[in-house]
Amino acid sequence: MRSRSVTLSDMRLTAALAIATTLAVSATAAAQSTLPPTISPVSPPTPIAAYNGTLVWSQQASNGQYQLVSRTGSGPVTPVPIPTRGVPFDVDLGPTSSGTLYALYSRCATEPEWGQSGMPPYQLGKGCAIYKFQFPNGPEVRYSKVNASNASQYWPTYWKGKVGFARTYANNPNRGYVYTKTVSSSVPSAQMPIGSLGNGASYGQQLELYGSRLAFGWFYSETQYGYYQLRLDTIGSKASTVLDQTKGGQSIVGLGWPAFGGGLITWLRYCTGDPASCPGAVRLQEASYSGANDATSPTGEYTQAYELDQNITYLENDVSSAYTCQTLTQPAVPACTITATQPPYTPLG
Repeated sequence: MRSRSVTLSDMRLTAALAIATTLAVSATAAAQSTLPPTISPVSPPTPIAAYNGTLVWSQQASNGQYQLVSRTGSGPVTPVPIPTRGVPFDVDLGPTSSGTLYALYSRCATEPEWGQSGMPPYQLGKGCAIYKFQFPNGPEVRYSKVNASNASQYWPTYWKGKVGFARTYANNPNRGYVYTKTVSSSVPSAQMPIGSLGNGASYGQQLELYGSRLAFGWFYSETQYGYYQLRLDTIGSKASTVLDQTKGGQSIVGLGWPAFGGGLITWLRYCTGDPASCPGAVRLQEASYSGANDATSPTGEYTQAYELDQNITYLENDVSSAYTCQTLTQPAVPACTITATQPPYTPLG
């Protein structure tokens, strides 16, 4: 075989490639080093939300209830100055048109029964209403324009004067619906397209609003099976896209925690039981708004909440399929973490 002679141009190209590789590795390392530190331990399971560097979640307070707390960047964890509630907050963060930051969440006359395993079943609360808090100092205000006295509202989401929320009516609490409301308008809340009501329970969860788009997880039961859908609706129209759907019995792949970013929508596929019953199905998944060009990224085996803030992915990871954020050893100790990462995605196929 004839050897290839090395020229000055070759040497310059090799040097340039080496420099480019070094810079790329350095940039990746720098990006990873500037990620906010892991929050640990976290217990019990809690919804998480983030916007523009502010992360919020719930932690148990000294009175046995739950306090909403926040962290900006890598700063200290501080309590949000609002009263505690009996379950973790179903919180969402969103910007106002003037650039301030709102936290939205529900409060209930009767909190849902919850065994501190998985996320609280907010759809089972009674007399629940949506509240808002303006960062950093409040005050907390009951969002009267979006609440109906004959229903419970929960899993709210906010974006620049628009509110989305899930609702169940007192006369039929097993049937859930999803609504949006433009706060400045006198027009009543608009019911959004949803999935099947099934012949058992049905409800929306983990809503996320961005501009005129509303994404949410939808659950319904039919005979002995449960079904999940990840849906994307458009405000002001009947347009609705099912981006993902699953079916199962005792163990089923749940769909939820949608997030918008970079012209794409991302969501979490999580196992509601033993991960051995959900082989290869637990992951982050992203797609265009039409549902095309799917890509995936692996998560922890027991990931149960997800949020995206700019280019930072937050994952709430548990240690067992009990999903209690506690070790299985005795005495049990808090064990969940909220980790910031920048995971790679690969095409689904």
